[in-house]
Amino acid sequence: ASMAQIVADAAAARGFHLALSITEDNPDREMGDVRALLVSRAAGLIITPTSQARPETLEMLRSVNAAQLVRQHPGIPHEAVLIDDFAGIAAATRHLVFYGHRHIGYVGTHPDISCGRDRYDGFRAVMSEHGLDASRTALGPPRPECAKHAVASLLAGTHGLTALVIGSPSLTIGALEALRGLRLRW
Repeated sequence: ASMAQIVADAAAARGFHLALSITEDNPDREMGDVRALLVSRAAGLIITPTSQARPETLEMLRSVNAAQLVRQHPGIPHEAVLIDDFAGIAAATRHLVFYGHRHIGYVGTHPDISCGRDRYDGFRAVMSEHGLDASRTALGPPRPECAKHAVASLLAGTHGLTALVIGSPSLTIGALEALRGLRLRW
């Protein structure tokens, strides 16, 4: 929400209005929303693309001023404003290794989303640097309920995990719910 507020304020300062659409990673909804914005003659689009964007959506985006935000789709030829997801997750993993954790699990978004791939790669790179097993992972959609199930499954198994790296804010919500439900002390 704070990022949307910053964009809205910057747009307003330049005489533009912000229309926000949340597609929940649904490519059909994304296509409909992009079409609706183009029909309304939007001056431009800032899009966090779905990983499975429809060819029609990609074609429409080629005809408008657009920028990608947080995620990058290879079929969209516009600039992207990204976070260094690899470095962020690598730093979190390295921090846990520094404090003695050797059995670390990872819960993240599936790698067909660009930020999911980069975050997962950051986790695996640090684990590999230290000769640690990076196989205790759960990857899925960026939804709290997925993380809740993943954390419960990882901790209920015989993995012997002493730490978890969670790959997104929405997944953290589900992970915390799972930890509360397991009544772990932390």
